[in-house]
Amino acid sequence: MTIGELYFGYGSNLNEDDWNSSGDFLPWKEALQIYNQAYLLDHIPVYHYFSKGRGGGALDVRPLKGGTVNGMLFRPTVEGWKNVEKKEGSPNYYFPKKIIVQTITGELLEAITYMVVEHRKEAEFIQPSKKYQKIVHEGMRNLELNPSGQNGAAVNDESISMCNNVFVYGTLKQGFSRENSMVEGRNGSPSLGKIRGILMDLGPFPGLVQGDNEVIGELHSFTKIKPVLDRLDEIEGFYGYGKSFNLFERILCNVETDNGKMLAWTYRWIGSDGIPIESGEWCKR
Repeated sequence: MTIGELYFGYGSNLNEDDWNSSGDFLPWKEALQIYNQAYLLDHIPVYHYFSKGRGGGALDVRPLKGGTVNGMLFRPTVEGWKNVEKKEGSPNYYFPKKIIVQTITGELLEAITYMVVEHRKEAEFIQPSKKYQKIVHEGMRNLELNPSGQNGAAVNDESISMCNNVFVYGTLKQGFSRENSMVEGRNGSPSLGKIRGILMDLGPFPGLVQGDNEVIGELHSFTKIKPVLDRLDEIEGFYGYGKSFNLFERILCNVETDNGKMLAWTYRWIGSDGIPIESGEWCKR
């Protein structure tokens, strides 16, 4: 790893006191410069690795469509990277992997995270110690991150890390040409919602782009999100994060509803053409 590369932390390395406690590493604040809060998309936090040093399970992440891992992006110094490698026990216990993460401001960025090497994974859940759970929880709280997904993983509950909502703003809305794609598996009727962005008129359909205007649409909730995302990814021309031939990219957004803010998946146009829709609503072009 080189200076300038971003590191995504999701476990004990989020806790400054734990990092500094052994005295074996450069002080946390000297090694890791905080960059931004972020999500690792289509992954979940899991405990399937026994750590002798931690006296129980230690966190890992694994791919699962519709899952999210809340964490922090850091920009380590050169010496900081050496310390991260050492603390992760790379390459014998964890190994570095390039990933795409989404910041809370909506950017999709390349970063490095660490995952458990294959031969150290167990087939079953490995219970973490209370001390380790507290280290992760307090580290996340101190960085103003939401620890619910990691807390859920500590009791072998993957559902907490799943985002089962989808925000639509165009042809997938009720009364439009692709509304049937949103029916199967849906919980009840959709609710009205709005997000921040700019809605572009692309002719036969609209496209969401980054911006600070109001975009009006619908929030749909599902019990099982993977089959929904499978069919919507195909419709929207999304083939995976970082793929050059994507038409849209699937991101997380905060939807304002009458019942408060809800996290949801939506699709963002990656092109640069189109005419802004001033009303922010597709039916009011």
